[in-house]
Amino acid sequence: EAFQSAADCLHRLLPTAVSAYYEYNSQADRLKCSFKAGHQSELLNGLEMSLGDRVSGWTAATGTASLNSHATLDLRELADRFSPPLRSVLAVPLVAGNDLVGVFTLYSDLPDAFSHDHEVIASTLGRAFVMCFADLTLTPPHSRGPQSIPDDG
Repeated sequence: EAFQSAADCLHRLLPTAVSAYYEYNSQADRLKCSFKAGHQSELLNGLEMSLGDRVSGWTAATGTASLNSHATLDLRELADRFSPPLRSVLAVPLVAGNDLVGVFTLYSDLPDAFSHDHEVIASTLGRAFVMCFADLTLTPPHSRGPQSIPDDG
């Protein structure tokens, strides 16, 4: 599966504890966590936000990556339920042509964990993730329900 491959790669390359794909629903103008990976990622089950709300929603609305915002700005009190608590966020917008697809968001338990190089890596893998779904004509991302990726640790 495309998200699992991207998440596995990112978790090896970057100081990432949890990663999430927030799928954009244009009719509802909302983002919903459709895929997630990492330690305790099940805490993200059912997480939704409006376009422009929180860090991931802002990233989606502006089309601009967000680097090292505090995790509580995205997850609110949920950030402290992780062990260890999540402290920083890297969020990159995912687009296909001119259309917003979603946001690829990485969380770390370290403050200011991510660098500009990490942003470039996440953006590159995010584009590859979008291209994988563009090639799937029978099961696009919006037709699937939330899925959890097994935790390696």
